[in-house]
Amino acid sequence: MENARREGILHNDVAALDRLLADSYLETLGDGRLVKKADVLAVNRSSDRQVESYGETDVLVRVYGDTAVVTGLYEVKDGGLGNAGARQVKGRFTHVWTTLDGRWQLVERATNGGTTTQQVQVWQELRAVAQVQKVDLDHRTIDLLMNGQKRSVHVANDVRVIGTNGQSLAAGLAAQELAPGTTVRVTAIPDPSIAVSTVIELRITP
Repeated sequence: MENARREGILHNDVAALDRLLADSYLETLGDGRLVKKADVLAVNRSSDRQVESYGETDVLVRVYGDTAVVTGLYEVKDGGLGNAGARQVKGRFTHVWTTLDGRWQLVERATNGGTTTQQVQVWQELRAVAQVQKVDLDHRTIDLLMNGQKRSVHVANDVRVIGTNGQSLAAGLAAQELAPGTTVRVTAIPDPSIAVSTVIELRITP
């Protein structure tokens, strides 16, 4: 199951990852943010990230009935977010697998955030026009439809939500103006240590 997951990441096999990850999958990042299954599937499409190598060492597997806990060290070399520049990420991981619907599925992953070596700077802002699908206040994520694809992205605690009049909305992410179907201009910053972007501004368009 660990090998299948690694192969899925190496070959951008989103269908394989979809089968391996439970629908309730949650990943806890080193900074405390949570990543959901939709996030993982989105960033593992070939258009977003090409993975050169993915290795795991010092692996320990402990099985407790229908649950398995896997710990170890990981090292990933990829092309960065949006394939913007080569990087190398190292860290420690914990995986929790359990049997659901007759097969092993990954329900939880935690990493220490890792350390990153990059050959180019990728901390530029990313901008796009998208349609709001769903706002999750508990996990501070927003589901957006961009370029015909649904993507779940994280939202900064101090995100700026700008109304059609150009003024900031005091309610922020909870603003009623961010109803499903609303078109927004999104400004996000990619985190160079993980394959997830953080939204810093949502500007509602007329």
